[in-house]
Amino acid sequence: MKKRPQRSRITRALRPINHAERMHGAGWRRRLGVLAFCITLGGGLTACDNMGASTEEDYLERAQSRMEQGDYAAARVEFRNALQLNPHAADTRRDLGLTYLALGNVDEARRQLRRALEEGADEAEIALPLAEALFELDRLDEIRAMGVPPGLDRASNARLHALRAVAFAAIGRTEPAQSELTAVDGHESAAALSALAEAHLALAAGDHEQAEHWLDQALDADPELGQAWSLLARYHRIMGDNESAEAAYGRAIEHRAAPGRDHLRRAMVRLDLGDREGTRADIEGLRQGGSAHPAIPYLEGMLALQNENYGDARRSFEEALAMDRSYSAALLALGQTLRRLGSDEQAEHFLNRHVQESPGSLQGIRTLMALYAEQERFDDALQFLNRASLDYPGDAADLHELRGRLMMLSGDPERSVQALRNAVAARPDETGLQELLAVALLRSGETEAGLDTLRAAGTQDVTSQQLDATMVLFLLQTGRYEEALERAELLQARQPDAASPHSLAGAALMGLGRVEEAREAFKKGLELEPDNLSVAMNLANLELQTGDREAGRQVLEGIQEAHPGHARSAQRLAMLSLQDQDTQGAAKWLQRAIDAQPESLPPHLMLARIQEDEGRREAALQTLLGAREHHGDNPELLYALADVQMSLNQTDEAVVSLQSAVERAPDNTGLQLALARAQARADDNEGAEATLEALLEQQPSHYEGRMALTRGLVNQGRLADARPHLDELQERYGDRPEVQALLGQAALADDRLEPAIEHYQQALADADPQPRPWVHALAEAQVAADRPGEALATLGRWLEAHPEDRGTWHLYASRQLALGDTAEALQAYERILAQDNDDALALNNAAWLLRDRDTERALDYARRAVELVPESAQIHDTLGVVLIHAGQPAEALETLTRAGELAPESPTIQYHLAWAEREAGDTEAATRRLNRLLEAEPDFPERDDAEQLLEDIRR
Repeated sequence: MKKRPQRSRITRALRPINHAERMHGAGWRRRLGVLAFCITLGGGLTACDNMGASTEEDYLERAQSRMEQGDYAAARVEFRNALQLNPHAADTRRDLGLTYLALGNVDEARRQLRRALEEGADEAEIALPLAEALFELDRLDEIRAMGVPPGLDRASNARLHALRAVAFAAIGRTEPAQSELTAVDGHESAAALSALAEAHLALAAGDHEQAEHWLDQALDADPELGQAWSLLARYHRIMGDNESAEAAYGRAIEHRAAPGRDHLRRAMVRLDLGDREGTRADIEGLRQGGSAHPAIPYLEGMLALQNENYGDARRSFEEALAMDRSYSAALLALGQTLRRLGSDEQAEHFLNRHVQESPGSLQGIRTLMALYAEQERFDDALQFLNRASLDYPGDAADLHELRGRLMMLSGDPERSVQALRNAVAARPDETGLQELLAVALLRSGETEAGLDTLRAAGTQDVTSQQLDATMVLFLLQTGRYEEALERAELLQARQPDAASPHSLAGAALMGLGRVEEAREAFKKGLELEPDNLSVAMNLANLELQTGDREAGRQVLEGIQEAHPGHARSAQRLAMLSLQDQDTQGAAKWLQRAIDAQPESLPPHLMLARIQEDEGRREAALQTLLGAREHHGDNPELLYALADVQMSLNQTDEAVVSLQSAVERAPDNTGLQLALARAQARADDNEGAEATLEALLEQQPSHYEGRMALTRGLVNQGRLADARPHLDELQERYGDRPEVQALLGQAALADDRLEPAIEHYQQALADADPQPRPWVHALAEAQVAADRPGEALATLGRWLEAHPEDRGTWHLYASRQLALGDTAEALQAYERILAQDNDDALALNNAAWLLRDRDTERALDYARRAVELVPESAQIHDTLGVVLIHAGQPAEALETLTRAGELAPESPTIQYHLAWAEREAGDTEAATRRLNRLLEAEPDFPERDDAEQLLEDIRR
């Protein structure tokens, strides 16, 4: 083999070319074309009969020729041929990466450029094109981790700094982003990227006007900058213009080499716009692009819900959770779907998990409370509320009020007073809370305190009639209905033209079970004061409590007719509509309340919850954004807004909302925990860690906060940093299954296999239901500890309880294969195919196991697998080998050639190609291929077989 020249003509051709100038001022596809033209790398396809005689320099010469002809695909093949002869040639690896960049295959470009760096390529020649590839792939965390090497010319240096500025600005890291922008120094090569970074920063700060300005600047500088179109779409969503957002995502998809996230975001928009066909098209686009985001089955589930196909919806949500068991939106949707299917017990489980993942989800808390209330499980409701309040990031008054009412219902007036006092302290100007507290005080026997509270709720001058009315209320609350009726009748005598005494008498009569008399009392009150909302609401409540929903509805609708948009009656009407499964009717009433009182927060929150329940998260977002105009500082609203933004995968926006909420309620640890989770979802691990450390400094005993911080450290492999937290968790909460599972995960990562097994076994023994990932992790630890039989038993027990779990069947089959039990493995794959005959992996593996024992079935399986995944090199390879066993070498050679095109560096496929060539009678080609393979690959699984095949041919 000739020694490679110190600097090839290809490398010399690269030297004068300025990467930044190549990439500046054009769209991604045009930039790639310019890049390919400028680097003039070269290459070409070579016939098999020339390959054996070619040297490394020959391949590179042909690469130059092919590149000058504009045949980049052929150049790619020549570079790969050269690398087979010299796999450690850093310059050739770099040139191959740049060729992939020119072809628009940015992921492969990234991989090859990374390998070039590992082989010792000049970092100054790699840094910018690598950053460009990472930018297209949205791998901004890797750009943030990159340095700026010395030796770059001014334009390249400016563009690399600009890419880093965007990477920091996208997660709201203002200081490092501004530092990078300063380093750009206004160079024209980075104009579009600099403007994009400024737009990110403006949007994070809530300055929509400046964000729009900078987006205009970015797109003026580069109209085909896909990332700017993506951010513009997010801007339109924030501003409530879904149609424009959809169009902008379309432009982003058009101009990006890796548009997976934009397909996903556009699918969310289209779903909320009611464009089912468009949503399906984007889902298909995501699949074809290789995306495995749990939002894909989640979107399919929402489409099924719109069609009232609850069974399919359930399966889709379960699939989403199999991909990400913490996917909060799917947990909520699955819980709601199960309620519609009548599976309240399972619904309760998933709703609880949703609230654990999103502890500030008002929708989740209220949905669970509604479920408990429907079943009259008030003790369970109180226990749940106590747990939820530990991490609730919204306005504390919400849960204090809810707790106060529940305590009053459960007959605990002292704790009711305590909770309501806390609510009033948080919202001192809310008259209704003060009146509720006054009633609780009177009911608990604190008469003077109750009267003082009543005075604080109204005027300082409390008349004798007010005192009498308050006493009646007190008697009503304490169940002394006869005395209450007597005092109410005295009030009627003193105030013959007032409605209030009749309303109080009606309440007393209701307590005595004299329903008809109560109804007449309320009606008399309305005759005296037709516009008295309190009396009308009491009459409506009577009708509803006695089961006459239609009469109650008529009274409430009468209130709406006289007082359009009255909030309390609108909300009651909305609740009636929801009980009738009429979500459109509920939304109508709430919208009327919002239109009449746009400053009223509760109707906004309730309407947003309904819209979320229906899967119309974009509509819920707009509802909450409308409320933000009047309640921008309200932590409850900001949390609800972030909750919806997270469900829409708008993680950056959710982070901004939660940061604002934390600023306004710095002592609310629940808000801090929610912020950390959002930061983690936004790939800002540093920010999440800082938030959790601040939370634990404020409240060291916060369980969820310490679990989240520790889990993040373990997931990052920072076991030394995690150790003190793991020790504290074990000491304080060692009896909790999730703590044992985390200890097991850390032990497994540290190769402490026996402790890992013990921790996972204890976690699974205490967990109900058992999480599948823990089962898989236990089996993994048992295999690593050389206890394969126990691993199979672990998986087998799970499969007995979950026979339709195809993922675990796959794992079970792989363990059987590792033990050499092909019969059991084949049986497992056939179990999978009995459930889903389109499982490509099971088809492929079953075909491989049957290749030399039942070639007819093997061919059927392998051909079906190729139909399902036509771009898989491994599956083509399996079909090719089966065809050899079936005595069809010509088709085998054709199939394996395709496999080689898909994975040209696979020595296994090259060996199988040589085998097929020998079987087809072309021993000369087989010999050449085997010689090249054995020289280039010193170690691969089939090397002994390849040597034996070569020896057989030579005989």
